[in-house]
Amino acid sequence: GYMYRGEAIPSLQATYLYSDFCSGRLWGAWLTEEGTWESAELMMTGSPVSSFGQDDFMEIYLVDYTGAIYRFEPSA
Repeated sequence: GYMYRGEAIPSLQATYLYSDFCSGRLWGAWLTEEGTWESAELMMTGSPVSSFGQDDFMEIYLVDYTGAIYRFEPSA
C-alpha cells in the first residue's frame, strides 16, 4: 500500500491505504492523536488489487490482477 499524501481527498491525508488481493477490500490505517493505529474498511473494489501506484501529485492508483489501473478518487 501507500500513505495518502494527495490533495483530492483531504479526509484521507496521512492514511495508509492497503488491500487484500483475494477479497478486493481496501482499508485505511491512520495514527490517532493518542499515538495508536486504527484501521477501517474503506471500500470493496470488486477486483483483486495486485499493486498500488502514485503520481507526481501524490494521488493513489490501484492496479488489479488483469493490469487495469484505477485512480483512487473521492465519491461524487
